[in-house]
Amino acid sequence: MIKVKICGLRTMEDIKAVNKYRPDYVGFVLADSKRKVCRSHLKILLEQLDKGIIPVGVFVNHSIHYVEQTIGAGIKVVQLHGDENDKYIEKLEELKKEYDFEIWKAVRLGEQPVDMVSEYLDSFGNVDGFLLDKLSNKAYGGLGEKFSWERYRDIGKKYPIVLAGGLNEFNVMEGLETIKPFCVDVSSGVETKGSKDPEKIRRFIELVRTGR
Repeated sequence: MIKVKICGLRTMEDIKAVNKYRPDYVGFVLADSKRKVCRSHLKILLEQLDKGIIPVGVFVNHSIHYVEQTIGAGIKVVQLHGDENDKYIEKLEELKKEYDFEIWKAVRLGEQPVDMVSEYLDSFGNVDGFLLDKLSNKAYGGLGEKFSWERYRDIGKKYPIVLAGGLNEFNVMEGLETIKPFCVDVSSGVETKGSKDPEKIRRFIELVRTGR
């Protein structure tokens, strides 16, 4: 079954919505963003999150020490959305001796050739997933824009892909068919006027899981 991640949670109302509709993952942005949460608030939100939902922390060029402290607060997936390289990930891997967590590396796509992207993904030997998002000069992610899915058709057959960027209930099935990811990641696509919309969350999760 395709997994669902609802990203950009900030409020207790967001937590109540995901606890009701139960996506597989939820994301908390620790980097500068309109959806940023501080670590003290993150702890409060995690205390109320259903234990069956896996919390993901979104980091952008943070220090290893900061990431470790956030893992200690309860994050179970470290999503690296900046310029972190394989050396950084090797250091992060050392923390797995003490903590139980996964590592996802975000890859921002524009019009790069498929073989170049594959070579880049192959250079990361110790990650559990690759989150594909659209390349932008404005920010490291979270812009709610699609990249060219067709260019990277079936890439999810070769790599553990999390599909992100501009997903909503009207295009997610096309994204699944084209990319073949193991997980889809949505944020603005389940919002109304900048806030998480419980009904949109319900419809998105139901559509992914049932196909209708």
